[in-house]
Amino acid sequence: MKKLLVAPLLVFAIFISGCATVEPVKTAETPEQKAFALYGTYVIYKEVGADLAVDPDTPDEFVQYLATAVRVADPASVLLKEAGIQLEKARARLKEIENQTTLDEFTVALQVFNERWADAQPKLQSFIDAVKEEI
Repeated sequence: MKKLLVAPLLVFAIFISGCATVEPVKTAETPEQKAFALYGTYVIYKEVGADLAVDPDTPDEFVQYLATAVRVADPASVLLKEAGIQLEKARARLKEIENQTTLDEFTVALQVFNERWADAQPKLQSFIDAVKEEI
């Protein structure tokens, strides 16, 4: 029964998020689009995971795993989203004013983004994969 209820919720969440595909990270074109796509996917699965955590049919071990995974993934998701925002702002400034200072800012923002992506991506994806398996 729980799988029947979660599937429509997931489809609806993907639809309202504006995702053209079930795997928006793969279709994202820029690093910041990848960050926002992964963050959005994580948020959707975090909500599904929260529903699973309060479902009495969900095994206690899995509920504990979800709690631990969220504690690991949440800070990484926030840092990744912030890095995506900073990269997006730096790219916009670069387009407005093409000069060395702006290029340097963009380069630094891109480096920070790459570090945050490398840290966050496996943590968020691990959580998403675990919730997918349960539903």
